[in-house]
Amino acid sequence: MKILLVSDIHANLDALTAVLDETLQSVDGLVCLGDITGYGPDDEACVQRLRDISLDLEESLVLAGNHDAALGGGLALTWFNTEAQESIKRSASLLSMESMEWLSSLLPQGYAEFGAERVYAVHGSPIEPLTGYILDKASANLSFSRMEASGFHRCFFGHTHECALWKPGATTGAIAGYPDIGKSFVADSYLFNPGSVGWPRYIMRPEYGADGIGQDSLWPAWYALWETDTGKIQVCTARYDPSSMLARLADRDKR
Repeated sequence: MKILLVSDIHANLDALTAVLDETLQSVDGLVCLGDITGYGPDDEACVQRLRDISLDLEESLVLAGNHDAALGGGLALTWFNTEAQESIKRSASLLSMESMEWLSSLLPQGYAEFGAERVYAVHGSPIEPLTGYILDKASANLSFSRMEASGFHRCFFGHTHECALWKPGATTGAIAGYPDIGKSFVADSYLFNPGSVGWPRYIMRPEYGADGIGQDSLWPAWYALWETDTGKIQVCTARYDPSSMLARLADRDKR
């Protein structure tokens, strides 16, 4: 089976559409690692699209991110900075009751089980599934310790908006500039983040600038493809024109 891995869409429908246009006809399942909502202008459309796809595909796992959980009262607004608090309040005003109920049903952790493959999945980290960050060797090694104690060896995570691969010993991660677009890996034990669909963040990648946005007019939407038969994971980006999304965002912020 081929599974689409996405995270941190953050209400950017144009980015999500770019990813789905590249992948939807060739994948058998979906793993979404949370934060469908927030920041962007398209909360309702993104929630409905993810919900419909998760029902249509043969297999799917959709997790709640911290922004999603806050909408249903699962995380206090005081946890967030002022900008994020305002974003969550706007999301709440734009979402239908149906979408709010669906988001409230999501959990921040679970298992991606496809055939014989079983991978732990969280929005944040194995230590704090909803709000934890895996950003450096220390946090990666703490996560591996928790994983070992719990009897699992592979974990998908999101939340940082950075594509990252950590292996035991935590010698590789986003700060090291790996994995690169188009590269793939197979490993028995790892922590893997497919990066952000809607708002990627890259500090050490000069070709994407300080905020993960390219030097040309097209923006990258990060995702990954997981082949469960071989265990191979490939890092990918879909490129899209952000002008329409940015116009909607500016229009929304004027209201």
